[in-house]
Amino acid sequence: MHYPNTAEVTVVGNEESVQNIVLPPIVGTSETITYDDGTAEALNYMYSAGNGWAVKMSLADGKNRAVLTGGYYKFDGGDRPDPGGTEFLVEVYDSTGPNGLPGEKIAGPLEAEAIRSETDWTFIDLSGEEIIVEGDFYLAYIQKDEYPYTPAINRDTSSESSGRNYSYIDGEWKQTSTSDGNYMIRAEVAYDEAVPEITSPLNNSYTAENTITVEGQANPNKEIYLYKNGSEVAVVSSSEDGDFSAEISLTEGSNTITAKAAQGESLTRPSNQVEVILDSAPPIVSINSPQDGEEFNKTSVTVQGKWRKKI
Repeated sequence: MHYPNTAEVTVVGNEESVQNIVLPPIVGTSETITYDDGTAEALNYMYSAGNGWAVKMSLADGKNRAVLTGGYYKFDGGDRPDPGGTEFLVEVYDSTGPNGLPGEKIAGPLEAEAIRSETDWTFIDLSGEEIIVEGDFYLAYIQKDEYPYTPAINRDTSSESSGRNYSYIDGEWKQTSTSDGNYMIRAEVAYDEAVPEITSPLNNSYTAENTITVEGQANPNKEIYLYKNGSEVAVVSSSEDGDFSAEISLTEGSNTITAKAAQGESLTRPSNQVEVILDSAPPIVSINSPQDGEEFNKTSVTVQGKWRKKI
């Protein structure tokens, strides 16, 4: 796996032009996330286009971000439906919906072609789509055409339901019945270990200070580029242990901070995104009780008042 890259190419009429483009490699490991046992005992299809199913995927323990590089789908090789079809759509969602349901669509719809086979899986190469997934995410099959001009997706009903299967019908996501088994959708992800991670401050932090120390982890002895609201603001080097830190000036309001690490002649993907809100205006405070000049014959008193943000 490699990072994409771009280059300007000058083309002269009636001449051959050659331009070498360096693609920095993605340094890390990959895995296929699987919740079925590989055997298909049942199938399913929708009568209306635009509906479908998804499987909720979780990254490996200790992994927070990955690149979704592909999807595996198992389609039935029989004659149901008849005549059937091969076109379908791939979509990817995060898990920010109510109670962890599919939320924001982060990729798709992507056109795809099904292999209808009793044995073969359909692999959809997503490596060129730059799909970054964090934590839990959903890989979906969306039916492109009306019944009966559609493939049938297989289900594994011989193993216990993973509880990770969801249907999408008329614009609404719902968890499927356990009797449906496991829809045979798998995700291939790559964990890019070269991408730095910001560990401090926490996302959605508030501060009244004009500067903040950003800390994180990366590969050892790498140049780390820090960005605020998309602009480079600092360059530091990670230590022998991979630690890095940088002092960054903040602007009033929202500050979105990310980091990239040097990777060959290029840079890695951005790190996790951290938002820090600078609110340096003091609030306006009014004391309602006690009244000015009021006297007491006790050692403690309750103070009541109101405050509001200065505009």
